Amino acid sequence: MSEEIDLAGFLTELSELAVKYRIAIGACGCCYGPYLVNFDGDYKRIENADIFAKSLNFDVSSQAYTVTIIPQGEDLLGNKKRIRGE
Repeated sequence: MSEEIDLAGFLTELSELAVKYRIAIGACGCCYGPYLVNFDGDYKRIENADIFAKSLNFDVSSQAYTVTIIPQGEDLLGNKKRIRGE
């Protein structure tokens, strides 16, 4: 790469987008696979938010991000979420 990377600028703009759209990027602790979560800005940890998309990927040929949407009621692995009390 011949251009200098402006990581601080990228993170600043990414943070502004997260606040604007109420969507944050998280990552799995074991494989570091990125996922998207909805948040309201009041929680302390991303893990408490609702994960709604996984496999975030930047496609170089189309110059766009893609994701896999997680069906409502399922977890990251495709298992049915357990409801408290079941």
